[in-house]
Amino acid sequence: MTHPTKWWTGVPVRSYFPEPSFYDRAKTYMIGVLLATVIILLILIGTARAQIAMPANLWKGLVAESTKGDLTEYRCIASVVRNRLNKGMWHGLVALKRKDLDKFVSREVAHNPRLEVLAKQAIQEEQDYSNGATYYEHTGIYPVPSWTKKIKIVKVLFAGTRDEITFWKGV
Repeated sequence: MTHPTKWWTGVPVRSYFPEPSFYDRAKTYMIGVLLATVIILLILIGTARAQIAMPANLWKGLVAESTKGDLTEYRCIASVVRNRLNKGMWHGLVALKRKDLDKFVSREVAHNPRLEVLAKQAIQEEQDYSNGATYYEHTGIYPVPSWTKKIKIVKVLFAGTRDEITFWKGV
C-alpha cells in the first residue's frame, strides 16, 4: 500500500488515523443511504398530508352549517374547508359531528330539495370564494372569537345582518 504524498514535495504524508476498512466504508455508505431515505420519506409524508381528501359527506356538513340554501355561502364555506385541508388541517366542520346528521339533513332536504343540489355544486367548484380564509364564524349570531384578533379578516358575507359570516385567514 502506497502512502499519499504532498504533490509539491513528494514527501509521504502520514495520517494519525488508520485508513478505514472496507466494512467501515460500507457502514458509512449504508448510514448515508438510510438518512437520505428517511429525509425523502419525511418530505413525501409532508406533501401527502397537505393533500387530504374532502370528506365524502361534506355536502351534508354544508347543509347542517346553514339551511338557508345560499350558494355564495356554501361556496365560501367549501373554500374554507378546501383551504384547511390543503394546509393539512382538520376540515373544521363541527356540523359533521352531529349524531343526528343524516336525519337532520334528510329533514332539511325534504323541506327544501335545492339544498343538496347547491351544496354539491359548491363542493365541485375549484375557485376560492373565501379569499384564502381558513376560519369562519357566524358572527351575526355568535360573538367574534377572541383568538381571531391576531389574524386578518378577509371577507364578510351579509354584513350587519343576523346572517353575517366573517372569514379569517390564519397564519
